[in-house]
Amino acid sequence: MIEISEQSQQGEMIYSHLDPVVDHLLSTGCELSGARWQSNREGYYCKLSGDYDLTSLSNGFNLPETIYITNKGKLSHLFCDKSGAHIEVWRNL
Repeated sequence: MIEISEQSQQGEMIYSHLDPVVDHLLSTGCELSGARWQSNREGYYCKLSGDYDLTSLSNGFNLPETIYITNKGKLSHLFCDKSGAHIEVWRNL
């Protein structure tokens, strides 16, 4: 089980604690939609597409309570309350 911390270590990018999740998604066949990490006025995000439901992350990752997952239609979304960084997976249904 991979432990994901609540936030990145001091001196690291604010989203770096979520990199193991992105690595896993890429290894399962998901594809990046643009740069690995992008930013807008709401913060940093990683946008991917593929046939992956983020709720299955609980099988291999131990996520803190400050990181939560939601699903709505084609969008599976992981959000970190501490950093504001998030991961979007747009599923090919």
